[in-house]
Amino acid sequence: MSRTASAAPASLPLAPPPEALLAWLVEGDPLGLRVRVARRAAREAWLVDVERALLRAQSLVALQAQGWSAAELEARLEACVERALRELALGDDSGVEEPLEFCCRPLGLDPAAVGEACRGFNRLPSEVREAFVAAVLTGEPPERSARARQLTLVEFARRARRGLELFRRAVGVRGASA
Repeated sequence: MSRTASAAPASLPLAPPPEALLAWLVEGDPLGLRVRVARRAAREAWLVDVERALLRAQSLVALQAQGWSAAELEARLEACVERALRELALGDDSGVEEPLEFCCRPLGLDPAAVGEACRGFNRLPSEVREAFVAAVLTGEPPERSARARQLTLVEFARRARRGLELFRRAVGVRGASA
């Protein structure tokens, strides 16, 4: 397994300027930011472009790293990852539709509507996002998902459906309502 796959303990080069630090971060991902971003996005059930979140996290680290001590490095890296994901997930970031083009157009969906639905989804409570991701995107068996979250099957389904309804409205799917 590579260093970046395990998000091993990190270390920074000695006080480079932000542009040199950014170049170092982008080349080879020496601090394992890619894994950190992907894990946190999955754990918190954010619907974001992980590559954009990674670039944002790398930029934040490059801009803020001056003066970080070795003892606080892990916490600071996690804070940058969290900020990058939250800004991307909850902000009104323009250009979010571009990564959606490849899957929306063949299905006859409007990337702008799907992008808006993703932004709305990211504003839902974490337990709703998590249930939707488990039930709809990863296809976990509902009974197992409910049990793992210490929920009744009905409550788990309600949470997942709340996320599903948001997307159904956004893309104009017709059918029974909640």
